[in-house]
Amino acid sequence: RRRRLLLGAYGVPVWLIPLFRTDRPPLISDPPHVDHKRYPAELHISVRRDWRRQGIGAALMSAFEAYLRRKDVPGYRISASSYHREGVSFYRKLGLDELGQFGRRFHDGFTWLEVQEYVFVRDHST
Repeated sequence: RRRRLLLGAYGVPVWLIPLFRTDRPPLISDPPHVDHKRYPAELHISVRRDWRRQGIGAALMSAFEAYLRRKDVPGYRISASSYHREGVSFYRKLGLDELGQFGRRFHDGFTWLEVQEYVFVRDHST
């Protein structure tokens, strides 16, 4: 039953509604230009709230950067939303460069929110 529910056998799965609503609205402002040759890799990480502040995120980032260096990847980019303030401050604490930010609308399942998306980069070519 659970599998059928998640697959939408009984209609659109409820957990998909915020995703549909978030993907449809236009951006409030344009995102910054990202040079994909300079920053070809992109990362998305998430650590459960009860596992944060134990060095897990920093270890993931360190392993990712070490892997990119071994593969001679010149740099990477990562995004964080003002909706998740901890992520923005985490990337700043790691010393990533802020390339820019842009506004967008986000549906949290209950209401529309205006959030800022921050684009961070790290250059390994220097």
